[in-house]
Amino acid sequence: MLKKVKQAKLFNIAAKFGTNPPGFALLLGSGASATSGVKTGGQMVEEWREESFVQNHKDKEKKRDYLERQPSYKKHNEYGKLFEAIYDLPAQRRKYIESCLSKCYPSWGYTYLASFIANGYFNVIITTNFDDLVNDVCYKFPSVPKPLLCAHDSNINSVRLLSSHPIIVKLHGDFLFDDIKNTTQETTNLEKNMQDKVAQFASEYGLIVVGYGGRDASVMDTLKNLIRDENNFKNGIYWCVSNNDISDRLEDLAENERVHLVDIEGFDEFMAEFNNHLGLALPRELAAPYESLGESIDQLLSEAVDPDRKLVHPVILKHQGEIRKALQKLPPKIVPKEFDFEKISGFDFRVGPITVRQQIPYGPIGEAHEEAGNTEHALKFLKLQIKHGPNPRAFTYVFKLLSKHGLVDERYGEFKAMLKAKESIFKVEYGAANDLAITLMNLCKWSDAKWVLDEAERALQESGDNNPILECYFKINRMQIKSHQNKVLTKQDHRELEKILTIDNPYTKLGAATLLHKWQIAESALETCILHEVPGKSGINTWPIIKLLKPHLKRKAIKEKLRKLK
Repeated sequence: MLKKVKQAKLFNIAAKFGTNPPGFALLLGSGASATSGVKTGGQMVEEWREESFVQNHKDKEKKRDYLERQPSYKKHNEYGKLFEAIYDLPAQRRKYIESCLSKCYPSWGYTYLASFIANGYFNVIITTNFDDLVNDVCYKFPSVPKPLLCAHDSNINSVRLLSSHPIIVKLHGDFLFDDIKNTTQETTNLEKNMQDKVAQFASEYGLIVVGYGGRDASVMDTLKNLIRDENNFKNGIYWCVSNNDISDRLEDLAENERVHLVDIEGFDEFMAEFNNHLGLALPRELAAPYESLGESIDQLLSEAVDPDRKLVHPVILKHQGEIRKALQKLPPKIVPKEFDFEKISGFDFRVGPITVRQQIPYGPIGEAHEEAGNTEHALKFLKLQIKHGPNPRAFTYVFKLLSKHGLVDERYGEFKAMLKAKESIFKVEYGAANDLAITLMNLCKWSDAKWVLDEAERALQESGDNNPILECYFKINRMQIKSHQNKVLTKQDHRELEKILTIDNPYTKLGAATLLHKWQIAESALETCILHEVPGKSGINTWPIIKLLKPHLKRKAIKEKLRKLK
């Protein structure tokens, strides 16, 4: 008797086994890709039946009569027999598959799968499909770990079971190669290396199957052999079926007590319910699309807009200029005819049924004005950026502009007040706070720099993130503030610095050795740091720690290398 369980029970079991490592691997068939614009195996069979009938039927023979006299009609091997009959050569079959995949796009089900992967609920995805939808959705969202892709003819044995990257195993190959497995003979058996790796997965994971009917011998025989061993699939096999579509091979497999059937509406619907049960958020690129895009753009522009760093390649400078100009051109369809920059942060506009909030890119607009030589306008827009979307990088840029144009005495107090009112910015970007603190130290604003470091370290601790190197930076910078103020470091400070000195990181070693007056170690660390920097781009000469170290440098070569980084 076939054993069926409800979706909710499967979701509870998967949540119970959790992550790192997950309790289940995932097996996907062609049904999972149907809503992504990929023909299912059944749809292909219907298409080939028609072609076969047109090419081979007898005069006045009806289609039903023709099909019923075919030996493979409605048999488990019909897919392979028809495919081989319609397309003689492997290259022709690959070309057909490629045409079927030309317009496919990851559906909602694959989008939810990206969230499962990012949160550690699936680390192994096995598929009989030729499409690259699992791989595509992982690369579509930068926040999702990038997968290791194994086709049937690849050296899958080299892949570690508990890899830090998700593993995609394509049992029948990749459409980019001629040797995909399609015909009845080709899908009779999995290759030996693939069988061995599936067996290894079976020893560690349970299996959830979605969109796969279980009609080809290679996969089903392998699963049947594996589940006979009680040490395999200890968490069970949960096979999702739609419309009670149960093949003979699946019915045979389901006789095992560890195989359970789960009725589902479809792949997208199942994954949506699963995601909702686990309470997972969408990938950040969808949950916060404009912030994510803005960060990507900001990373491309950040080095060039830093007054202490200058990119020198003309092509890069040209394209950065084009990006800035584009950012100043707000889409005319969403901008009201009259608006007040001082009062609004963005505009609402419609994309189909959805209302989207378009943020005004005040920061990049201000940076573009600075590039054009209009510092007053730059400060105006940067001030609006701080008002509507504050972040440590905006403050860092502003304070560097004040220093560059001799406006510290005149305008520092204004922006300092804004900074002290925005301490929550460090809860999101505590890492960027270190650069802000260094900028304030270069302005000799020691107490303000220490306040930034304290706020950022508290935010880091409250976040629960483990970032020991950043914590070291915070400690070193607090201690060097003391040194710049001619204060004596305590015995506890010295113990902390000695501990930091043992870390294999040239930047923390440089700071700790300088503050401990171990000049030879500091000089050696500085040389390593210089090797990591790029001439024309490095801001190493602006680091306050260098001011403490420079009088004690002995080697002329180091002094010359440091000079060239200006």
